Amino acid sequence: MMPKMSPDANVSTVTLSASPDANDGFPVPVDIVVVRTDGLVGTVGALAARDWFAKRDQMRKDAADRMSVWSFEIVAGRTQAPFSISRSDRWDAKGIFVFANYIAPGDHRLRIDTLDRADVVLGPRDLSAAPSAK
Repeated sequence: MMPKMSPDANVSTVTLSASPDANDGFPVPVDIVVVRTDGLVGTVGALAARDWFAKRDQMRKDAADRMSVWSFEIVAGRTQAPFSISRSDRWDAKGIFVFANYIAPGDHRLRIDTLDRADVVLGPRDLSAAPSAK
């Protein structure tokens, strides 16, 4: 069997920026979650952000060896310095998700593992992602 030559997930850099009117002006808690097993991808990928944030601590305890989580809080009108996901974190990643804990109802979840560099924009009521132009 040939050794694997590249990581399973493409995304290496994530930039988080919030529009001036994001989340009614309140800071937006954001988690970037790297999942390493197919079964957990289904579980995490089915969660709305509100559910993710409610269950996050227990999920981290239960699946510490199967996922990594990085947490941020983005203030309206601000941009977080680009966050790099290491090659070792991407190597066995089966899915990479971004959750944003908005006040407004909604799923507020993105899957970004197919992008190389992701620009995640926290809009007024939801988030979106696009490949980075940089």
